[in-house]
Amino acid sequence: KGKGVIFVTGGKNHISFWSLSGRSLKRKLGKRKGKRSPFTQYCATYVGNALNYRMVSGDAAGQLNVWKCNDDGIGKLTKLNNYDNAVFPKRKGNAAITSIAPCYGEDTVEEVKYIVTGSKDGEMHVLKWSEDGNLLEKYMHLNLAEAKPAPTVPEIRSVCIDLPLKKCLVGSKGSEIYICDIDVEGDKTSKPFKLLESGHNDDELWGLAVNPFVKDKTIVATSGDDKKVRVWEKDPKLGSLKLLTICHCDGMSRAVAWIDECTLVAGLGGRMGRTAIGKKKRRRTKSGG
Repeated sequence: KGKGVIFVTGGKNHISFWSLSGRSLKRKLGKRKGKRSPFTQYCATYVGNALNYRMVSGDAAGQLNVWKCNDDGIGKLTKLNNYDNAVFPKRKGNAAITSIAPCYGEDTVEEVKYIVTGSKDGEMHVLKWSEDGNLLEKYMHLNLAEAKPAPTVPEIRSVCIDLPLKKCLVGSKGSEIYICDIDVEGDKTSKPFKLLESGHNDDELWGLAVNPFVKDKTIVATSGDDKKVRVWEKDPKLGSLKLLTICHCDGMSRAVAWIDECTLVAGLGGRMGRTAIGKKKRRRTKSGG
């Protein structure tokens, strides 16, 4: 977008800015102060307009870094704040920024005024690009861990806000999708998150049983390696499954069965093997309890 950088890639302790030079791509590494390498970069997006825009990246230390992308300053951190060129100070624990996206509006192609971030600890921040194009400031704060029902794993893997529709969608590591109403451009309010979709989230799914004792509706139970048994009800109109309850087990479950209308029996335990292909063949096993 604009002049200079056309896309950005990042990974372990690096971020690369790519520009077009004739018919080939030219790469330039991003640099921090001194000789320090950037932290591992998980995600990135842009903010601003074609005349004055910046690239914003989220890293493993929980920082948001704002980068220059014009020809005279490609890959250099901008001095926009008091946090060593990061909107958030370095935080301990599971605070890595794992998702970042522009808040989509009718004129997103022309200008991005708001961006939204999601982190490993379940926190979300909406940030606003200042009118003079010199500051990225905190604007709104949300926490996925406060959602009802609570997410299995609150770590945010994807996030999206639609400004005209006033909706926010969040995907978690626990295979859950939440939705909430949010007014970014108005009174800066949001309503509690509602669970939209969910599923098992670790390795394999083995157990499946339809409740034969309930005749007027379809009740299904599933179990898997994520140490959970889930009970679902089929919607007769939509054909989709609605989650009724989650049972937490002491180990992975490879079988489940109904013994009456309201009672489930789950078989616990199991072993799972994986073969690693390399110089030496090794076998990794996972015990389920």
